[in-house]
Amino acid sequence: MQNTAKISIKTGLGIIGMGVLLGTAASQSISIEPEYAKLYTYNTTFNISVKLSGDNIAGVQFNLNYNPTIIEAESVSEGNFLKNNSAVLTIPAKIDNNLGAVKFASARVEKKGVYGSGNIAEITFKIKNPGATDIKLDNVKIKDPDLNTIKVKVNNAAVTVKNTSETTETKQQTADEKTGNTAQNSQNSKNNYFLIISIIAIFLLVIISKFIRDKSE
Repeated sequence: MQNTAKISIKTGLGIIGMGVLLGTAASQSISIEPEYAKLYTYNTTFNISVKLSGDNIAGVQFNLNYNPTIIEAESVSEGNFLKNNSAVLTIPAKIDNNLGAVKFASARVEKKGVYGSGNIAEITFKIKNPGATDIKLDNVKIKDPDLNTIKVKVNNAAVTVKNTSETTETKQQTADEKTGNTAQNSQNSKNNYFLIISIIAIFLLVIISKFIRDKSE
């Protein structure tokens, strides 16, 4: 009976410990913001941010994948999250617009992790063609000061690029509708004007007829 009790206690502690670990992991994430963007080909460039939320973070590495026929990366700049009370070593980002990939890696010099959330990188893209593409994080590695791996939830993004001509057609259609509405309103105003004039004329005729009739009597 004593051995059974010990096993039960250990098992219970294991379950509690697992719950704590799962709760911590669930609160930590790496995300692309905005999560969804609808753009037009006349918007020559746009920016996305890679945001990290977590505890005791000392280093970050990731690849960013996209469809290079729709968009292409122009530049990558590091965010301020890892710079909190520490210098940062950042490997120059590698952009490959043939494959549609960006490689990024950065680490704190101070042997102390950072807590909370913030941007770790900002990427500027150039729009090439209309279409749709996912922007996905891959090969994500988050480390603490002891080089232990921190598990995080990965949140990707999507971009839709529409042709400028579609926007122009929509604007022209809207303008035509407004013109048609204006013309219709103008015609209605004219009709109302003539109706009022006709009513006044009839009213005056009635008064004049009555005046003549009264005078003749």
